[in-house]
Amino acid sequence: MEKSRTYPLYKCAEHDKAIELIFPNNLAEKNILCKSCLTDQLVGCSVPIPQYVNNLAKFQEEFARLSSKQKKPPKSLNKVLELEDSALKNLMNHFEAQKGHIDYIFDKLLSEIKNIFKLEKEKLLKEIDNQVAILQHNFEYFNLKLMKYGSSEPTEPITWQDAEAAIYQEFDQIGSGEQFHEWVKSTIDDVEDLSIFNRYKNDDNKIKGIYHSLKFLGQQIEKQTTIRPTCQYDDDMIAKIRDSITNIFKDRSGLVNKIIPLTLSAYFYETKILKTPKEFEQLRSIIQEDNVPLLIQRIYSSNPEDQLKHIYSAMKYAAPLLFLIKTTEDVKFGFYTDRSLNPVGGYMGLWKDSTKSFIFSLEDKAIARVRSEKKSLAVFCPKNQEYGIQLGDGPDLLIQDNGPKGLKGVLKIGSTYAPQWTTKEEAESIIEKFAGGKSKWNFLVEALEIFSILNHPESTK
Repeated sequence: MEKSRTYPLYKCAEHDKAIELIFPNNLAEKNILCKSCLTDQLVGCSVPIPQYVNNLAKFQEEFARLSSKQKKPPKSLNKVLELEDSALKNLMNHFEAQKGHIDYIFDKLLSEIKNIFKLEKEKLLKEIDNQVAILQHNFEYFNLKLMKYGSSEPTEPITWQDAEAAIYQEFDQIGSGEQFHEWVKSTIDDVEDLSIFNRYKNDDNKIKGIYHSLKFLGQQIEKQTTIRPTCQYDDDMIAKIRDSITNIFKDRSGLVNKIIPLTLSAYFYETKILKTPKEFEQLRSIIQEDNVPLLIQRIYSSNPEDQLKHIYSAMKYAAPLLFLIKTTEDVKFGFYTDRSLNPVGGYMGLWKDSTKSFIFSLEDKAIARVRSEKKSLAVFCPKNQEYGIQLGDGPDLLIQDNGPKGLKGVLKIGSTYAPQWTTKEEAESIIEKFAGGKSKWNFLVEALEIFSILNHPESTK
């Protein structure tokens, strides 16, 4: 009887709990997992330590057996290595230029932001000085009005005609637009007072009206002496500005068209749906055309009795997502989206826009992409997850629960997702490839697998 083997008990440095699982992908930051490390997405990708040991032993056995029959790799493979020196040199030269560009962009950004804050600071300081000047002006204005209407010496009577003639004589002394502007400002107060005179018919009431206005004006000035204008900018505003700037950078990827780490096994997905090298090559060629990263892990593989709740539990806001579907009619197709399928708001759910999502058929390598005018209807995320998974407003693809029989779906390409056609006939021909010659296709799911890039920095909710 074979003796039971054990392994030493190691503890996770982060959580001080026993390490139980291994995430077998060196591109991940952490490969050893305790229960606290384990997320829903990692459940389907991680293996217990005994299973990992078993897999490692199997590899060593396979390698030892195959190495005895090993042939030399084709010479064509060595051509890749010939590119190494020149490729690295060219890339380093490119990055040196990019570093200069980054210095320029951020120096300019800092300068622009500094100028914005400088101007705002100067505006506030000027506004404070202006507040003092305004209060001083109000006292001077009140004092002049008191002197004007409180003088004991009456003004010489004058007719309207004589006053108008005198005004036109003053115009003869004005030599420029600037002087005329000063004259207008010096006389506007008198014209404003006329609005008080015009309210009353007899002279006594007109004078009383002026005094009542002066009394009200004095009360307003007295109130202003207790006002303390305060700058509304505080630590909360600073935090909001910081968060706004942080979110701008969070929503963007600093580098685009990036070089990504590669692994030998990235050519083959951990899938039970794809069986032959030809099928792997078809899928790889489809998603490579859209620069979809290959470094993905399977986060879900359906069981016959699984429901939508199992799918949503596995996805947990993951993005981007690659779905592979095999129907009971042995048709294989799928879809890719850069958006998560979990709702983040809305009453009944919400639509998420996307220009990168597409539906593909492995049988004919047919691809249906989002129409540009319908990008806002690319993916629907229902509030009630039992509704299903929906792409397009047709819907172009809908996957729903089918009771104890697992999952069912309907595929009707053409509303939101459509081939990039040149003629209507070509479009209809490609659409039919998705559904075996049918414009609308109801299908039953035999197997469904979901792949994602775990903790992808550019994932879009």
